[in-house]
Amino acid sequence: GENELYLYPNPTKNVINIGYKSNTIQEIEVKIFNVTSQLMYHDWIISSKETNAFQLNVSNLQKGLYFVELNLDGERLMKRLVID
Repeated sequence: GENELYLYPNPTKNVINIGYKSNTIQEIEVKIFNVTSQLMYHDWIISSKETNAFQLNVSNLQKGLYFVELNLDGERLMKRLVID
């Protein structure tokens, strides 16, 4: 689809900015998985059409590779995230 997902900074130490392209979204499901597919974070974000971005604090996650998944109204977007 038209939706794209951006993560920055990546790698990060404590805060990740998540941006996306979408026209219709208000409620977004956010999941972060580790490399063994364990769910490490799960929340719902209420987002306005004006910003299309939000911040997450990931300082409680250990160093390593993760996968950030956004569910935008049924469309799933996934990106790799490295925490150093």
